[in-house]
Amino acid sequence: MVSGTSRAAGNLSAEVTNLVGRRGESAEVRRLLAASRLVTLTGPGGVGKTRLAIDVARRLQSSFHDGAWLTALAQLTEPDLLVPTLMSAIDNGAYESVRVEELTALIGDRQMLLVLDNCEHLLDACAALTAEVLRSCPYIRVLTTSLEPLQIDGESLYRVPPLSVTLSGRTFGAAVAGSDAVKLFMQRARAFNPDFSTTEDEERAIVDLCRRLDGLPLAIELAAAATRAMPVKVLAERARDALTLRSAGSRTAPSRHQTLRATMDYTYQLCSGKAGKLWACMSVFRSGVDIVGLEQVCVGDDLPLEDLWSTLAELVDKSIVNLNGSRYVMLEVIRRYGQERLTELGEEDVVRSKLRSYVEDIVDELHSGWFGPGQQAVLARVLTERASVRDVLSDYLRKSADLRSGLRVAANLWPLWISSGNPAEGRHWLDALLTASTEPTQERAAALWVDARLTLMEGDLTGALRLLDECESVASALGDLVSLARATTCRGGAYLYAGRVEDAMPFLKRGVKLERNLQDDNPHRAVGMGELAFALILRGDLEGAEQVLNEAKAFCARHGEQLLLSWVLVYQGLVALLDERVGDCVALVVDALDRKRAVDDPLGITYAIEILGWASFARGDARRAAALLSANEVRAERPGTHLMRDMPMVEWHASYVGQVRERLGARAFEAAWERGRRLTGADLFDYALAAKVPAVHDAPDLPLTPREREIAELVAVGKTNKEIASTLVIAHRTVDTHVENILTKLDFKSRTQIAALFGARARPET
Repeated sequence: MVSGTSRAAGNLSAEVTNLVGRRGESAEVRRLLAASRLVTLTGPGGVGKTRLAIDVARRLQSSFHDGAWLTALAQLTEPDLLVPTLMSAIDNGAYESVRVEELTALIGDRQMLLVLDNCEHLLDACAALTAEVLRSCPYIRVLTTSLEPLQIDGESLYRVPPLSVTLSGRTFGAAVAGSDAVKLFMQRARAFNPDFSTTEDEERAIVDLCRRLDGLPLAIELAAAATRAMPVKVLAERARDALTLRSAGSRTAPSRHQTLRATMDYTYQLCSGKAGKLWACMSVFRSGVDIVGLEQVCVGDDLPLEDLWSTLAELVDKSIVNLNGSRYVMLEVIRRYGQERLTELGEEDVVRSKLRSYVEDIVDELHSGWFGPGQQAVLARVLTERASVRDVLSDYLRKSADLRSGLRVAANLWPLWISSGNPAEGRHWLDALLTASTEPTQERAAALWVDARLTLMEGDLTGALRLLDECESVASALGDLVSLARATTCRGGAYLYAGRVEDAMPFLKRGVKLERNLQDDNPHRAVGMGELAFALILRGDLEGAEQVLNEAKAFCARHGEQLLLSWVLVYQGLVALLDERVGDCVALVVDALDRKRAVDDPLGITYAIEILGWASFARGDARRAAALLSANEVRAERPGTHLMRDMPMVEWHASYVGQVRERLGARAFEAAWERGRRLTGADLFDYALAAKVPAVHDAPDLPLTPREREIAELVAVGKTNKEIASTLVIAHRTVDTHVENILTKLDFKSRTQIAALFGARARPET
């Protein structure tokens, strides 16, 4: 490559429309061309490969003594005409028959950039020609665009991504202005209608539209063209019909770019028969699929297992499928096209039946493996496949013959509905399936008690009891001891959380007894023991509660379970607090909170933070108590964190808030309360976990040197290590070491915890 010349030889035409965004992509392709003589731009149809290639060529044109030359191959159908077409482009002459040796002789020692656009349908011919040109012409560099690589020696690949739809900015307007996808839409819409303008609501609709179109430039341009006849909000609502969006009369655009469907048709025609069928089959996976799912759902007579990898590789090479970690994903437009093809092939029912079997296996694995050391793994798998789970649940409702299976799957998903903090979704599916299927079966009984438990989580005692009445009736008639045990325990829990402790006790005791008589690896035994212990705590029987909790703790530990064990630790912490063993309380609840963060238990986290707030007050740290109680009120407003619906906890919470306000005084209380409302996410966790070390003014024997205390106090007021070094006139590296030592000695994980601990020292309570 030669630089420093102003010559701009070649056949690149002037720009008709501006290239929006792509600054980083263009720079990266130019970097690749500086290091490699052959670069291929790949990506799905409509992603903007041609526009990017032309932009790169235009920017590099003057760097090549003999310029940049573009050869468009989209309309070329005969491989034998490839060499003559290229000769004509470079020599501006008419060639009907010419050998490759004549082309290489024409190029010779010229320093030039050759751009071959749309190679995919002539892949073998383009690969052979490019290899020969690179071998014979030492000063040429080649930039190609293709759905798939040429796969020849020396080829560097660049996969062109869709335009970014990510919004980043201090205001919505600034964020929209910084989104390349939105900028493209606005620019093209104004090209069709110079008076095009938008309100903020319409801009939000445009952002949503661009997201639904996956940031695909062709789709966005076609949508922008539609604004001539359709309001933006209507267009956004109809984004699912993106395949039908049509070009606004551009006579120069290739026919395959007149609609997205034409683009997809073109790509599909380039696929082998097996690849086309795999594309169609994979379309049932809304959020992608791993190899296990592909083997179970897509392998069959038309695609044997031994052909799966090579066929999948073809789809990846053609930019139809992307590998994202261990999952194969498609852009939504590509997936929807695959759905259409699946219907046309007449195989939708067969594939969806396989998908149901696949999801049923995953849910069965969750049901059988959740209570054990694999708890997080089986739950994570269901969360990953959540889109497929939802599709399958919808299928059950559409196919009445499968309603019993639907009830079983929805009920066996109880760990997901409960631990994810989203009981409303579980209720949605269970209510719909229970309404559709009224036959008194074991599946119905199980669905009823799960629905009751979720209804209780949402604070609807009356609704929960109604569901439990029917569950007990069905289970008793069938002799279903499992659902009868679950319903009995759940009824006790319903009375317990309503504050009716004496009503709860007999049901909780009977429920635990029934659960003990079932199989050993039964998580509901631990659930019942936890609720029984809570009832004993409310009764004032701390010794009895401790006995039940010790049994539950040993039971969970024996099975390697974490989530229910964390609940046991919370209840043990509450026992310790009421027994005035505040240090033990904090240690137990901090342990529970650490475990709950790992398993993502929103309700349990809320309980743990609440009790740490009470313990902080009991230890004399009223400011921390106020902040934690305030933060918890914010958390309690979220779905699935129904602390403020549990009457015993509500009463305790109100009592502690009153005591904290009285201790601090109005002004200090409001300041601490406001601080708590701003604590969210990781900062709230760190602040809560810092409760395991007493406030500085209560713990003069902290294992820190005077210098470490001095640095910790500066961390507490928000100074960075660099600022601390400047303040104390010591080396930056020395401060780094001191901060690491402080974290290690206090068993902390973040500066936030240091700040939380030392913040009270400068503001002693009065």
